Amino acid sequence: MKYVSILGSFLALILGLHSCKKDLNAPSPDMQRLWECHSAQHYDSTKLAKKLIGTWQWTKTTSELATKYSDKNVFVTFTPAGTFTEAENSTIIVQGNWQLTKVDGELLGLSLDTASHYLHGRILLCGNDLLFNSSYLDGSDNYFVRTK
Repeated sequence: MKYVSILGSFLALILGLHSCKKDLNAPSPDMQRLWECHSAQHYDSTKLAKKLIGTWQWTKTTSELATKYSDKNVFVTFTPAGTFTEAENSTIIVQGNWQLTKVDGELLGLSLDTASHYLHGRILLCGNDLLFNSSYLDGSDNYFVRTK
């Protein structure tokens, strides 16, 4: 009888833990909000390019397994001339040319002549929030906020 009680308790614990399992396919609240807002903007490449111009600060990177909040000051600047700089702690680590290109159906991403650690995937832009979304390809998502 003692073993039946222990087995029953163990089974209840396993079922309880399983019911709390996070749905890894569910979008995060940040991403869901950005998707909805971005979709409502009906961006074409010209309109999106104009909205990207400026300086953006990296705030976090998310992946299926973890979220990493910024542990250094990373700023990305896009110019109207089609150039960009990526700086970490005031040191330029990447610079080059950018242009928009279709990366997933009608969704736009960047085509860069210099590889970047942060600027890959689909672009979702809403107001002062910018997401480079690569999780659909088992990559990470990089979140930025406009600084100027």
